[in-house]
Amino acid sequence: MNWRLAAVLYSIVSTVMVGLLMVVALVTGYDDATGVIVAVLLGLLLAFPITYRVTKSLLAAAARDR
Repeated sequence: MNWRLAAVLYSIVSTVMVGLLMVVALVTGYDDATGVIVAVLLGLLLAFPITYRVTKSLLAAAARDR
């Protein structure tokens, strides 16, 4: 696993996931502090497996192209 690539991807994926879940929380009426905090924490946690899969597929694609 290339940890530098994973770290860069995690920063992008976590930002997108937190933003997406924040919009969902606000649209569905969870506009209090608890709803926002849950959306942020859930976005940060969901970003880990997504980052792992994206990093793994990018490294596999790069190895295939060599």
